[in-house]
Amino acid sequence: SESMTDLKVLLEAYSHQSLSIRRNSDHLAENFSQNIHRADFAATSLNKKLCQIPLILVAAGPSLDKNMHLIQKVQSYAIILAVGRAVKPLLAAGVMPDLVIITDGQHFVYGNQLEGLGLEIPLIGLSTCDPKAFKRHQGLRGIAFQEGFDLAERPPLNAGVTTTKT
Repeated sequence: SESMTDLKVLLEAYSHQSLSIRRNSDHLAENFSQNIHRADFAATSLNKKLCQIPLILVAAGPSLDKNMHLIQKVQSYAIILAVGRAVKPLLAAGVMPDLVIITDGQHFVYGNQLEGLGLEIPLIGLSTCDPKAFKRHQGLRGIAFQEGFDLAERPPLNAGVTTTKT
């Protein structure tokens, strides 16, 4: 019934995430095993440091093009977090992000989004992201252990670090 729409949406989201993890578990486990040895810090260590500063999460798409002038105006007053696909458009507009976030585990992600940019800003990657991001990035690399992925929730692999809901 229509009164159960919210529950249906939640169940579908859970089912989609669960199926995705099961389908890609070997690939994600391999990425995880490479990434945990290359990370410089846990991403959650930034939580307290950044909680008093305005943060702008920049994603790619039509809204980025439409709002680039606003990002340019506020860049000196806020921390700019950019997903990988938004980095090149930001740089082209003269905006240097403060942090880059990589979540996708596909092996082409780093090459398509960040390869050759020579960025030395910190990168935050999910523990299962494209391992080239952690291997080739020139700046500091922070790792985010995602909730719902067994290896990321298992001590001592995550050394007791809080997981991140994705």
